[in-house]
Amino acid sequence: MKKVLFVFIALFFVSSISFAQFEVGKSHAGPSIGIGFGGYGLSFGADYEYGMSLKDIGVDAPGALGIGGIVRYYNWSESYFSYSWSYTDIIIGAQGNYHFKLDNNKLDPWIGLVLGFDIASSSWDGPAGFGSDYSTSSGGLFFNGNAGVRYWFSPTMAARASLGFGSIVSSLIVGVDFKF
Repeated sequence: MKKVLFVFIALFFVSSISFAQFEVGKSHAGPSIGIGFGGYGLSFGADYEYGMSLKDIGVDAPGALGIGGIVRYYNWSESYFSYSWSYTDIIIGAQGNYHFKLDNNKLDPWIGLVLGFDIASSSWDGPAGFGSDYSTSSGGLFFNGNAGVRYWFSPTMAARASLGFGSIVSSLIVGVDFKF
């Protein structure tokens, strides 16, 4: 009985260890997968942030600033009778996120902005004689917002979920981040 009680107490203390939130002077990076709203399909990508103190930029407030980048790859298609469209988007962006300071060090909520470039292409395939095998490409700058949260499982690994919204792609992104 004493062993069972000891194991229970040990597990309680291990599970209540406070992990550091977003840390100033550390990098936070990891892979992601997402689903785009409004017809966009699945995305695969990666996120990176470097933690900076708000005092470094002359702001006296709680929390921290994360600067970094994102990369996303979307590919989806749709078919109508004997016609089909295929779309691809490659998104590369710079991000700046404000990380809120909480008493719960396992949670890291943020809100931020992304300025990036979208490289888009589409192709159409239909019956012969109706302009089959048509393709085009485009691209341009975009400005998006995002909000999300990390949950730290250990001092160096967290699960991440975020919601992106704006001019190019609104999506739900989930991933794993590593701190180094």
